[in-house]
This record gives sequence, C-alpha cells and structure tokens, in this order.
Amino acid sequence: EWIDYAARVAKPEIQNITNDKTFKYYNSGKAQLWQEMVTPAVQRSLGEAQRNTAGFLNLWFKTFTENV
Repeated sequence: EWIDYAARVAKPEIQNITNDKTFKYYNSGKAQLWQEMVTPAVQRSLGEAQRNTAGFLNLWFKTFTENV
C-alpha cells in the first residue's frame, strides 16, 4: 500500500522529467541542460519517497515488533 501511495505522489513529477523539451536536450547531446532541467523534479520525488519509506518502516516496527 505504501509503495502505491509513493507512486501516486511521484506521478505528477514525471511530466517534469520526461517531456518533449527534456527529450530534445537529451537526444541532442546537451547533457548539462538536460540534467539541470530534470534534477529538481528528481530530487523532489526522491525526497518524498524517502519520507514515505521512513514513515512506513516506523509504522511497521511499532506495529510488529516488541518494545525492546
């Protein structure tokens, strides 16, 4: 369930990573421009995924492990 949620949260960012403009820069060898365009969206997506994963793990340990 948490993976599904993380995917739904990340989905809007795909438009900032894969679009005609980024493909054009990537395919024409303008790696620096391409990287500058996609980096912020990738960072946002990865940051959110890290927070969701940490939250899931915290919930899992609280639910399924004894207080040690």
